[in-house]
Amino acid sequence: MNRNPVRQERRALVRLGQGFQRATAVMGYNAISGKPPILRGKVENMGRKVPAADIDKAVELYLAGETANGAASMVGINPKTLLRALRTREIPIRPRAVEVPGAVEEYIAGDSVLEISARHGVSRRVIDRLLSEAGISKRSASEQNRIAASRESIEERHARVASAHAAKRGKPPKEASMRRSAATRERNGKPESRGERRLLGWLEDRGEIPGVQTAIERYNIDISAFPVAMELLGGEWHRYKGTHAVRTKAILNAGWHVLFIWDTPMFPVSPECADYAVAFLQEARSDPSATREYRVIRGDGEYVAGGSLENYDLTAIPTARHGLSPSEAGRLGAQVRWG
Repeated sequence: MNRNPVRQERRALVRLGQGFQRATAVMGYNAISGKPPILRGKVENMGRKVPAADIDKAVELYLAGETANGAASMVGINPKTLLRALRTREIPIRPRAVEVPGAVEEYIAGDSVLEISARHGVSRRVIDRLLSEAGISKRSASEQNRIAASRESIEERHARVASAHAAKRGKPPKEASMRRSAATRERNGKPESRGERRLLGWLEDRGEIPGVQTAIERYNIDISAFPVAMELLGGEWHRYKGTHAVRTKAILNAGWHVLFIWDTPMFPVSPECADYAVAFLQEARSDPSATREYRVIRGDGEYVAGGSLENYDLTAIPTARHGLSPSEAGRLGAQVRWG
C-alpha cells in the first residue's frame, strides 16, 4: 500500500516532539507555560527588568517622605522591588505612617504646606495626609497669599512687588487670553464690596436689571446697565491709577458711557447714587447716537467732573473732595471721624 510521504514525515516530527517533552520533564527542564520548547521560539511570563534610574527615583521619593507604596506607584514599579532596593542599600525602612510632630499646629498658625514640608524634610503629600487625618481643610492659594502678605513688613512687600513687576515688564499678556479671563470673571461674577451690593439693590428697586463684572473688551465692569458702565472707587489711590486712562477710553470706544462713583468713608455710596445712575441711563438711552462720555460723582450723588471721547483727558480721576473748600472738607471729615 502506498503511503503519503508528507503525512509520514509530519507524524514522525510530532512523535519526536512528544518524546523530547517527556525527556525534558524527567531531566527537570519542563517547558514554561506547559508548552514544549521544541515547538516555541520564546519564553513567556518573564518579569521586565526595571531600569536602575526608576529604582533610584523611587528611593529618592522614599527618602523625601513618601511611603513605599506611594513612591513605587509614582515611578511605576512594584513596591517589593523598591523595598528590596532599600535593603540592598542598607536604608532603614520606616514604619508605614510617617509622623511629623508639630506640622498640623504649624499649618493652623499660618505656615504653608510647602514651608512645613521643606522645614521637616518631607514631601508635601505627607503634610497633606496629616492635615486630612486631623480633619483640617486646606486653605486656598489666595487665602495663603493673604496670610503671607500680612506677615511681611512694608519693605519686604515693596521688594516683592518690585520684583514681580520687573519680571513682568516687557511681557504684556496676549489680548485673546485677557478677553477669555474677562469672560470667565463675568460668568463667575458677584459683587466684591458692600457698596456694590447696596448699589445693585437700589438699582433693582428702581426697575433696572444690572449686570455684575460685565466683560467689555478685555476689562470687567463692577456694575453695568447698558449703555452705562459703573465703577465704584473705594480708595484715593484710584486717582493715580495710570490704567484708568487706557481702560476708560477702550470702554467708551466699545459704545458704553462710564460712571465713576466714589465710595469713601467721607462719601459712602447712597441711594442718591442710584438716582443719578438711573437719570444718566434714561438720558443715554434717549439718544443712542450721542458721543460716549464719562462722569465722576461722589457717594452722595453729587457731580464732580466729566468728559467725553471728543475732549478726552482722564489722566487722573478727581478725588471725592474735588470742588469742596478746605472748611467743607474738614467739617465732613470730622463728621465721619466723630459722628
